[in-house]
Parts: sequence; structure tokens; C-alpha cells
Amino acid sequence: MQLMRRAALDGVQLDSLDDRIIIQSIEPAAGKDTLSAVSLGGADGSRLTGKHRDWLDVNIKITINEKSYHPAQRDAVLDKVRAWAAKGGVLTVNYKEGKQLSVICAQQPAEGDLASRGGYTITLRALAVPYWEATQAKSVTLTQDDEGEGTLSLGGSAKTIGEVTVQNKSGDTLQTLAITVNGREMAFTGLWLANNGYLVIDHVQAGGRIVKRARIGQASVLDRLEGADEFILEPGANSISYEAGGDVIVTVSAKERWE
Repeated sequence: MQLMRRAALDGVQLDSLDDRIIIQSIEPAAGKDTLSAVSLGGADGSRLTGKHRDWLDVNIKITINEKSYHPAQRDAVLDKVRAWAAKGGVLTVNYKEGKQLSVICAQQPAEGDLASRGGYTITLRALAVPYWEATQAKSVTLTQDDEGEGTLSLGGSAKTIGEVTVQNKSGDTLQTLAITVNGREMAFTGLWLANNGYLVIDHVQAGGRIVKRARIGQASVLDRLEGADEFILEPGANSISYEAGGDVIVTVSAKERWE
């Protein structure tokens, strides 16, 4: 049975597991934010010094449309639900087109009395990226030259992180490169990027966190990088510029995020 509310992990719809599963509600909670502040000297009030998003939970509440005098059948359906939730993955819901959430299973549904028609709640938690994120990135490619500038305009309602691809078109080995996004610069020296070769700055999830990579082919060049830890982009217009030791093509991309 296809329901009004649908939720999928890595493309597998929860209600496709068994036609007795009925999704009663999908309830994204408010993000768990931690604020830091300092008191104002000689006056009441405080000044905000930092804000950090820790996680974002989504509670999915279901019922199982099985007779109460069939507890073994209800148990079998619940096992399917738990297996679906256990490994987490990329969560999509049918009413948030073009958005996704990378989640773990924070809480499996309590079994309770399987001889009753009670409901069950699955809690999925976004930790590495605690925001709804666009399924597709937006990008801008700057004009081929040894320096240039441009703008990447983003929607959404939360800051995000940028990724970069640089192709060397100088006709020679490229040694130096500096890229700046919203005033944050990453600079490379001793790059040894071959003509027509690519430098890629991107991210991968590892151990429940987002890890930055900078690679030429499969070889890391993080040891040749100085400057900003990340490119931070905001909703609206984001300024981009670059300088290189020869002609390059620079593409900056980012996925919009929502609170």
C-alpha cells in the first residue's frame, strides 16, 4: 500500500517492506544547537560567541495492521522495520523534494505488548551533516586563466561547505595555486599538477564525521596546503577568486542546506 507519508533509506521505502506497515507520522525535530556566550560587563545580558549544531533527529511513527491475536506476525513485521533502520543511510521523504539527510539509527522502536495495536517510533539522527541537504550540488566554473573571480549563488537557510575541482590548462606542470571563497583562502605550493591533470578538494564521511580531502588522482596533497580548513558558503551570493602559476579551470560547488 502506498501511503501519503513515505520515508526511504538509501532508496528503500519503509512501506515497501510489508503492506501491513502504516506510517502515521514523520516528525523532524528541532536541531540540537549549542550556544556559547559571554556576559556583558556591567550590564545584564550576554553576547553570542558561537553556535554549533550537534544533531538533528527525525522520528518516524508507524503502526502494524495485523490482528492483535497474531503477535508472532506483528513481531515478524517489526523485525523487518528494525533491519531497515539499523544501518541508517540517506533518508528521503516524499514531501521534501530534492532534499536528503544522512542518518544513523539513534533508537529502534520499543517492542511493547505485541498483542496490542500500539504504535512504534524509530528515531533517526543526522550527526555528520545535521541539516537537510540538497541531493544535487550547485556549481560555478570560472573562466580559464591564471587568475579570475566569480560568484556562486545558493538558496537554503543554513551555511554549507564548498568543494573544488581545478584542471591545469597551462601546458606545463602547475606548482602554485590559491583559491579564496568569502575571504577564506586555501593555498598550495609544490603542487606538481600535470598539464590537463585535476586537483579535487572534496569530502567523505568516515567514522561518523565529515573529512576533507585534497587529491591529485588518488594521492593526497593535504601536506602541500596552507590556510583555511574549509570553504564556508552562505545562502545568497558567495564570492570566489583564484590565482595560479598558469592557466587553470576552477569549478566550485556546494549543496544547499536547510535548518
